[in-house]
Amino acid sequence: TYSDRVLFRPLFLKMAQSILNNMPGASTGTVVLTDHLNFWGGKQLKPRQEANAEPVLEPATGRVLCQMILCGPEELDEAIKSVHSAYLKCRKMCMERARVMLEAARIIRDRSENIAKLEVINNVHH
Repeated sequence: TYSDRVLFRPLFLKMAQSILNNMPGASTGTVVLTDHLNFWGGKQLKPRQEANAEPVLEPATGRVLCQMILCGPEELDEAIKSVHSAYLKCRKMCMERARVMLEAARIIRDRSENIAKLEVINNVHH
């Protein structure tokens, strides 16, 4: 509720400042990006056009934190192709994992009476 937020906000801010004070290198200042954030196809890529920068704003204040270099249309197409390829591979692995988990569940269900007896014996001796 609103009253809860008003009452706990000073406590939250005090805790947040305490965390920031105890974290070396933590800051609410400007972020300096030393590495490009474009990552697809298993590698980090430098943007082809560094002129397409847009400011990243701090939501609470609207202050500019850093400049983010945007991808161009060709880079976007490459990223989409990379994601689609990864999805196709993951989909196969996920289906195999599901098959294994269902088989494990079936085995446990088939052996549930014996498992329960073993657990009773195991708990009696502890």
